[in-house]
Amino acid sequence: MMLLIILIYSCRHNSAVRNYGDLIIGIIAQIILIRELLVSFLGNELTIGVIFANWLVLEAIGSFVFGKYVEKIKRKLEVYIFLQLIFSIGFPFSIYLSRVFKNILLITPGEGLGLIQVYYSSLLILLPTALPHGALFSFGCRLSNEVQSKEASSIGKVYVFET
Repeated sequence: MMLLIILIYSCRHNSAVRNYGDLIIGIIAQIILIRELLVSFLGNELTIGVIFANWLVLEAIGSFVFGKYVEKIKRKLEVYIFLQLIFSIGFPFSIYLSRVFKNILLITPGEGLGLIQVYYSSLLILLPTALPHGALFSFGCRLSNEVQSKEASSIGKVYVFET
């Protein structure tokens, strides 16, 4: 519910508020999903590294793929809102998957997973959340650039908000 309140508030106000909304939502999603995955994987530092690597790769893919088409889209704000909705739906779905994936894979309780299983499981669990969040970065940069006249400055501000 809180994500939807932030979503509605951030889309109705200026681009700086939108980017702060993405910042807050992204940090909350990352912390909660990392915690859920660590509990599910019975994780250690190596598991955290695999999860973060998958998160960063999926965000980069989302940013790269959607960044290619951001200039061609005429209704950028509507697509931005649509991506936020996809992210808002994908986040609870990722939490659900992180809690039930062991039952789906028929893994016994207390059994530790190998790195390959951690890699592929976390990749699929993080996909509905990290991919649209990476796309939101590209659209956030473009929308911020339309509001401000300095292209490099707006990208830097969005990156600071995102990080």
